[in-house]
Amino acid sequence: MRIAIAGFNRAKKDAIGNYVEEIKKIFKNVDVLVQQSSEYEEDKKMMKIRGLFPFELGFVDAYYAKKIDERYDYLWLNWFIWNAFGPVALKLKKCKLILDYHGITPEKYVRNPVYKLLLRQARMLCKKLEKKAWKVIVHSKYMKKELGSRKAVVVPLPIIKRRKGRGKKKDYLLYVGRVSPHKRIDVIIKALGSRELKVVGNVSRSEYRGEKKRLEKLAKRIGAKVVFLGAIDDEKLNDYYKQAFAFVTASEHEGFCVPVLEAMSQGTPVIGANAAALKETIGDCGLLFKPGDSKDLKKKIKMLEDKKVYEKMVKAGLKKARKYSLENFRKIIKNVIA
Repeated sequence: MRIAIAGFNRAKKDAIGNYVEEIKKIFKNVDVLVQQSSEYEEDKKMMKIRGLFPFELGFVDAYYAKKIDERYDYLWLNWFIWNAFGPVALKLKKCKLILDYHGITPEKYVRNPVYKLLLRQARMLCKKLEKKAWKVIVHSKYMKKELGSRKAVVVPLPIIKRRKGRGKKKDYLLYVGRVSPHKRIDVIIKALGSRELKVVGNVSRSEYRGEKKRLEKLAKRIGAKVVFLGAIDDEKLNDYYKQAFAFVTASEHEGFCVPVLEAMSQGTPVIGANAAALKETIGDCGLLFKPGDSKDLKKKIKMLEDKKVYEKMVKAGLKKARKYSLENFRKIIKNVIA
């Protein structure tokens, strides 16, 4: 069984990058194909020039599909933004398509016109890919509903970097994820009060840099304490999870949210917007607030100052996190692909 795992790009310290590494460990004879770039030396770049045209290209796509048909039995396509492997996958004749849908950010949350176009094209092409696919994987019931696929199988993402133990708590809030408009970090900043917010997340892309500047201006205007740490290594992230008073996410569009579980596994209470897949991932093991409502978020943060409530959330989170082990994930994935 020869598998090609394909996607737009792959970065270390990234949820999808780590996810692909785990799939490689489960199955033998796996190659990772990327269109744009990769921080993993063994990954193979393919169709970089083809990727400049975010449309179906007929005989060009058929040419690349023939190459994949000749080399692989399965094409495992990670889909969250348009990439050239999508239209190529539609032309496959022998190779079976596994569509792994990670959710597509709604265009209304994106300011960059090129990125908007890619997301729009990704959404349109996704409908065709879902019909073509031999198997469809999603990572929450919310994503299954969003995709509108009856054949999709829900495979919850695991806690890949198992973090154990509780650290000495400090009085700061933690956010881990992309610094993107739809993550609504502005809502967290407005709810801070005297506490500090530490933000861990990629700010290398122009869209993220622009959002960072807007958030810094907001923090300065209202006198909030915010520190942007960028992408950091697992050991440092481990310490931030352990020491945070609470983990907070105000994201309005989320397909799963692994950092929620990572925080829980460290004995850190979680507060999240009652939106998208967050209410599913957090459930009753954390506190949920009205999306976009900084006043309601402030109330939920205040609730955690009650020691009984705090410990209840800690225990519930630790219990839930144990269910998302790598062992359980491997069993589910093997059964899906069998």
